Amino acid sequence: MPNPEAPRSSLRAWFISPSSRLLGELSGLITSHVPGSTVHQIAAYVDDAELSKDLASRHPNVCFLDVTSDREQGLRILGSLQKLDGNVGVVAVLSTNDPDFILRCLRQGAVDFMVPPFTADHLNAALAKMARIQGSEEAFHK
Repeated sequence: MPNPEAPRSSLRAWFISPSSRLLGELSGLITSHVPGSTVHQIAAYVDDAELSKDLASRHPNVCFLDVTSDREQGLRILGSLQKLDGNVGVVAVLSTNDPDFILRCLRQGAVDFMVPPFTADHLNAALAKMARIQGSEEAFHK
């Protein structure tokens, strides 16, 4: 059931993951619980040039980034997103609960993190935290 308090209509989400399972679970959760959202899936870790080009053309305001399929690539992209566009909030997506790695991701700039099983409550909490950090609930209504 959609969350009536979730940000609406201008949530432009990216999912970056080589894992089709993670991509499917998260994109399905977003589209079913955040009406009017757009979801763009990037099914591989990309280089900075392609990341920059996609940022300029798609203007995401949140990125769900798989940081565990390849930790080094995940952390590299996390750092690149912070340098290329600090307005894109990044949610680190981990396949398991690894407190040390979660802390590393948060220190590198992730706004929040999610681990399976992905639920609407976790999604709503991450989006609410992102909205607070970005200044207001209007952060997703650009």
